[in-house]
Amino acid sequence: MSRRATVFIIALAILVPVARAEPGQGATLFAERCAGCHEGGAARAPNRSLLELLTPERIYAALSHGPMQAQAQGLDERQRRDIAEFLAARPLGAEPSIPLKRCSAGSAWFDWRKPPSALGWGIDRGNRRFVAAAAAGLTAAQVPQLELAWAFAYPGLTRAASEPLTAAGAVFVGSQDGDAYALDAATGCVHWVYHGGGEIRGAMVIAPWHAGASRTGAARGRGVPRVYFGDNFGVVHALDARTGTVLWTLKVDEHSAARVYGTPVLLERSGRSVLYVPVASFEEVAASTASYPCCTFRGSIVALDAATGERLWKTYTIPAASAAQGQTRSGATRFGPSGAGVWSSPTIDLRRNALYFSTGNNYSGPADGNSNAVFAIDLDSGEVRWRHQVLAGDASNMSCYAPLPGSRFSLGNDVNCPAPFGPDLDLTGPPILIQGTEGRDILVAGAKSGTVYGLDPAREGQLLWTTRLSRGTATSAGGFFFGMATEGDRVFVPLLDFPMTYYQAADTAALAGTTPRNGLYALNAGTGRLVWSAEATEYCRRGTCAGNAAAALAIPGVVFAGAVDGMLRAFDSRSGAVLWEYDTAATVTTLSGERAHGGTLSGSGLMVADGALFVNSGYGGITGTPGNVLLALRVPPHGRAAPARSQ
Repeated sequence: MSRRATVFIIALAILVPVARAEPGQGATLFAERCAGCHEGGAARAPNRSLLELLTPERIYAALSHGPMQAQAQGLDERQRRDIAEFLAARPLGAEPSIPLKRCSAGSAWFDWRKPPSALGWGIDRGNRRFVAAAAAGLTAAQVPQLELAWAFAYPGLTRAASEPLTAAGAVFVGSQDGDAYALDAATGCVHWVYHGGGEIRGAMVIAPWHAGASRTGAARGRGVPRVYFGDNFGVVHALDARTGTVLWTLKVDEHSAARVYGTPVLLERSGRSVLYVPVASFEEVAASTASYPCCTFRGSIVALDAATGERLWKTYTIPAASAAQGQTRSGATRFGPSGAGVWSSPTIDLRRNALYFSTGNNYSGPADGNSNAVFAIDLDSGEVRWRHQVLAGDASNMSCYAPLPGSRFSLGNDVNCPAPFGPDLDLTGPPILIQGTEGRDILVAGAKSGTVYGLDPAREGQLLWTTRLSRGTATSAGGFFFGMATEGDRVFVPLLDFPMTYYQAADTAALAGTTPRNGLYALNAGTGRLVWSAEATEYCRRGTCAGNAAAALAIPGVVFAGAVDGMLRAFDSRSGAVLWEYDTAATVTTLSGERAHGGTLSGSGLMVADGALFVNSGYGGITGTPGNVLLALRVPPHGRAAPARSQ
């Protein structure tokens, strides 16, 4: 779903605009020195739309002493700053006045007696996002007693979206500017910082080990503990988890707009650790530039040797490379089919030796059978076994949409808009594998239309049921975005149902008479039947009842859901009743002594482990509510009852 970092945030009508930086000479200098390559003139140069998602510090560094140093020759310090501030739409900040609070234990802090609480983004191989009682260390009765233990602010940033990973007594987490951190889980102090490249949106993964292992015994048996993650430049990083030292990096796709948004999956296969990497792109945003040769990217899954980074195989979602499909009215060559990016973490089925994943829309025509589909491929070879497309004819990109007032993106130039124009209703989060008895398993997948599908993995993805939760129109409403959670045979679906007002006027007319449906919903996995609903209008206390966009997470008896106004809530998994709520957008004092705050809850920023709830807050963007904090919530040592919740 390539709009996750861009269009999705634009459409959040309840959010407040972010102030723009004064451009100075930036616009003129960019046009003179940069636009020739970064607005479609050079195939391997990142499009301007991708540059605009970087921090001004990253852009300034690239111009001053990084890969763009030669192109910036002759520019003085002020001119480089102007370009960076123009692209990032905010001022270049000074070094943080308050330094990070560093831990004092050195490299000996890594505790082998504390194995990871999750195998990856989806907690287990089936992407069920359910944390068992032993790993959670938190009961439903204790949830109302949670209070802030510590807060960490990402220095100078405006977004906090990646999912924390807990292991060895630490919280491993990525950031907007590409830095990766290992924080002490008990106190929030910093063990190490790794300065990477592009933004890290998914979770890190680490090889599991047994809880009973001693420090020395585990170290001898397992060697270097490694963490892996991907970034917005399509690069996978492998680090020593004890020190943050880089072991290897690899760009998994040479397309200039490629990115690794979903979390890779780590698996032992025949004595070798294999990392399965989902690949998506920003190319449908780049297509908003009229001169851009749209479109040539195609999604993929890449299998890597986790020890060395060697590529074992690569399976494209669209088997053949894009071909010329005629010309646009501006005279540029039109290419297609393209798109079908893999935006979420893959799902592993060891029983069938299969890997499942979902795809987004096509970027350009002709629309094919690979977009908006669930795929099954062989774990060893990557060979496609089957695919099931839930919505055909969905080709669209950002050139099809009218610009939103105040947006820094150049949307609305329809030169590259496919004809016919699809509704852009991706399959978003990963398919969930719910294992039943006697091989009666089911895959559950959700789409941006607010529709949930049940598929039979034993019968080549045969459709078993369809349940539409969204009340909006099929072509103009949002719904499900990032991830569902499960407990037993129940599937919990967070919903943000809003009119996509950036659509062309002809489409927005279809919104007449529709009613948004925001909240959290529980379905029976076997039948798709609605078990209970917790609509935002029933429990919210603010003037605007905000929907839930963030990926849900469950522990026994409880499901957590984050709303776009920053409210985090715990619901009773049996009834949908609200058990507890917490305002993550409130201002807090961090361990370093600075004042910071969260904002929109979206993406995948939740984890429960060892009695603590970790939440990243601040899914800021073009018009999003910014924030840059990681919050650790715990029950006090001598837990006390929480005050009664006002009605």
